[in-house]
Amino acid sequence: MGNKDCHRDEIIKYWGSMEEFDKMTDQFKAKESEIAQMAIKQYGSIEKYTEAMKKSLNSFPDSMEQLNMLKDSDDYIRQTTEITKKLTSDLNKEVSSEEVRQIVDEWVNFVNENTPKSMDMGDNFWNLAAEGYLSEPAIIEVTDRTYGNGASVFIGKALKSYLE
Repeated sequence: MGNKDCHRDEIIKYWGSMEEFDKMTDQFKAKESEIAQMAIKQYGSIEKYTEAMKKSLNSFPDSMEQLNMLKDSDDYIRQTTEITKKLTSDLNKEVSSEEVRQIVDEWVNFVNENTPKSMDMGDNFWNLAAEGYLSEPAIIEVTDRTYGNGASVFIGKALKSYLE
């Protein structure tokens, strides 16, 4: 019996139907090369990515419950918004300043502490997040619209500086 069969009830609960899950799986298969490149970037190797995915799948129901609780948590959203507002309150600050580094440290620790323990984000997660803030048009657009023009680049640079 495959992993899909073992988790049938959970799959239907979170994706609505086996067909919807199969569509998502097909989309992943169609992007296999891109996903492999991302896996190597985020986890360091396909092997580490595979181990992280096995771990996540083995604790799938618990992870989904925890993620759904976070998604629906007004407190989580409020706190991340507050931290981001604090970080972007003055976009002219030096991204390597102690004040900015402390705010980024607060943000990184908050996210890490609130991510389900069964989810392995990979060794390079935060570097990829920084790259996203610096170069992904959708992230830049939403971040700048929410926190001010230039906020996304500021966050990306501040995160990179913190990680160095």
